[in-house]
Amino acid sequence: MEGMEPLNEILKRIDQTSSTENTSNDSELEELTSSEVHCDICDDKRWFVVAPKENSPASARTVIPCKCQERVWGVKSSDRIRQYSDLGPLERLTFDAVELGSSDTFSEPSSFREAYHAAQRFVSDRQGWLVLSGPSGTGKTLLAAAVGNALVETNQPVRFVSVPDLLDHLRSAFDPAIGAQFDDIFLQAIEAPILILDDLGVQSGTAWADEKLDQILTHRYNRRLPTMVTTGQRFDELNDRLRTRLGDPYFSKLVHIKSGSGTPDIRHSGLDIRLAESMTFDSFTSKGASGASSAQKRSLSEALEAARVFADHPAGWLYLAGPTGVGKTHLAAAIVGESIQHGRNVLFK
Repeated sequence: MEGMEPLNEILKRIDQTSSTENTSNDSELEELTSSEVHCDICDDKRWFVVAPKENSPASARTVIPCKCQERVWGVKSSDRIRQYSDLGPLERLTFDAVELGSSDTFSEPSSFREAYHAAQRFVSDRQGWLVLSGPSGTGKTLLAAAVGNALVETNQPVRFVSVPDLLDHLRSAFDPAIGAQFDDIFLQAIEAPILILDDLGVQSGTAWADEKLDQILTHRYNRRLPTMVTTGQRFDELNDRLRTRLGDPYFSKLVHIKSGSGTPDIRHSGLDIRLAESMTFDSFTSKGASGASSAQKRSLSEALEAARVFADHPAGWLYLAGPTGVGKTHLAAAIVGESIQHGRNVLFK
């Protein structure tokens, strides 16, 4: 058996910050997770990979908690795994929601089908790396979320991470006085049993950002940890170190999703062309105004993610509320622009 990552602290924080009903089970869970556990069996790794025989494929292996965590994981383990996944508003995006017809409005059908089947194989095999590239709106995040939800349904610990959001969190937490918070956020990505990194390449290309991503990917590459990556960049646009890791032909599967034939036109939406050009998702900042609190920044980040999801897969109603100047119109305009790029008719009033 091979030891895995220390997720107990992450799960403890999830339990402490989640809103739960005041039941005896929840009280038991709080009591179980409130104390630090030191274990000589797993050397505080908390997890084991069990294989029926040596050199078994990843699909034949099972991730189990050590005995020191059995009682904790015996209480609502499926809920804890779902909370740990951090899929949030993406929980409704499953493989059942994916249409594999012949329409080429959003993406070229044959390349999308290849990506779809590669994503399903990643769920069943749980080994190696899967890299999906392609223009915005071709379905990369949809497939990434479908992979995450499929793994959660089978009780496989998986972490879904938006690369721009991760780097924003790391920057805001990078303070010597709260170094542990920075470490915890970083470990959620670097040590996840299965990691999904969405929107690689959207982040600002600073040396600091490149260094953090390189640390995550190098660690996971060296340990051969299952990882899925989506990127809107062409492979030749990535830096050399990223290409080396993502392009390993013996370990990584690369699928490029080609854009469809949709012809977006903003002129008939009612949205001023100047607003459409300036108010995009990429230009929206979740940092807020100077002096914004952590709760306000988190609210902006959640609003941005909800708007992105709505633009990619509109269903039901999305209601954005808040005082003047917080970015509601910006997100509404961004939704219009993104929807038109997807080939949808939109009316902005």
